[in-house]
Amino acid sequence: MAIQGMFAFGEEPSLSVTERIAAASHGVQRGAGGVDLTLLQFASFGFALLLVGVLVWWMLRGVKQRQWIAVQAQRLAHYGLHKSEIELFHRVAEAARGSTVPLLSRQRGVFDAAAAELLAATPPGAPRRELLEPLLVLRRRLPFEARLDAAPTFVRGAAVQLWLRIDDGEPQRIRASVMATLPHALQLGIEFDKLPPPLDAALQAGQELMLVVLRDRVLEESRVRIRGRTLGRTLQLLVDRPAVAVPSRVRLGWRGADEPVRIELVERFNERVVGDSIPVVKGRVVATANDGLLLDFESIRPRHGEAIRLMDGACAGFYRGFATLDPKGRGGSVFVLRRSSERTDAHAAAKERESDATVAHA
Repeated sequence: MAIQGMFAFGEEPSLSVTERIAAASHGVQRGAGGVDLTLLQFASFGFALLLVGVLVWWMLRGVKQRQWIAVQAQRLAHYGLHKSEIELFHRVAEAARGSTVPLLSRQRGVFDAAAAELLAATPPGAPRRELLEPLLVLRRRLPFEARLDAAPTFVRGAAVQLWLRIDDGEPQRIRASVMATLPHALQLGIEFDKLPPPLDAALQAGQELMLVVLRDRVLEESRVRIRGRTLGRTLQLLVDRPAVAVPSRVRLGWRGADEPVRIELVERFNERVVGDSIPVVKGRVVATANDGLLLDFESIRPRHGEAIRLMDGACAGFYRGFATLDPKGRGGSVFVLRRSSERTDAHAAAKERESDATVAHA
């Protein structure tokens, strides 16, 4: 009673702790007021609607992304890409940001960023090296900035190749020449004496095959369907005239190397910022490929898309970072892409790919 008296104001007696707990419980059960309970119910209902809305938005975004991927996969199949390449494109699309998926097959930089994300999600070392090769081949084959109205032209007498697989066996190559160019078809002539009987039986109307032609010193291919055939002194086939052609799939040519080089990180250390000269880091070229180099960095490595310059050696020039294959502290093994092959030295790079190319339609 002494404690209760401490909290007494005027002549009104104070409530004990037990009476206060009972009063509070009774007020909650009856409700402190209809307005408070109504606001609480509205707040709970609004929060539930917000959660449902977020869930629906997330599901619709996933459906929209899958639709975009399916549309692009169908487009790439029409261009002549193989099933394994389309499956790899699906993996790249799943690693890409949802807003950039429609641009994967249209902008090279968007595809490079998504491919780097896919490689970053792969364990370092040999698995990344094995995944890098098909990614580079797919990157070369994607028709970035392709114009649908720029159909490939065929000159009468031009040599072409037809590739056909019979009963899941090895792909067979058939040499042919263009005899006539029709608005929607090509008339091809084949030397009948050199055609094996299994291939002769397989070349019937409705059969799909791959048409490969050398244009601008680059092998290009497209999937076509046989419309008909005639037999005379030579076997003549009438096939679809390709609307588009993509660079032919070739094996990536790796060459071993062991060359110390000096490297400038031209974007990270700009000369205007440091005021004197761009710092130089040490590295080593450990392998070269058709599209870039594999470098080992000691103390610092370039980020994805960062421009660097090799100051000396046989591979001197400008490059940009593509993916880290094996990180070692701040350094490690990094694959960098050639910048000259995409801008000023396109013809030289095409000639190099032609000399190293081996058609791989398996």
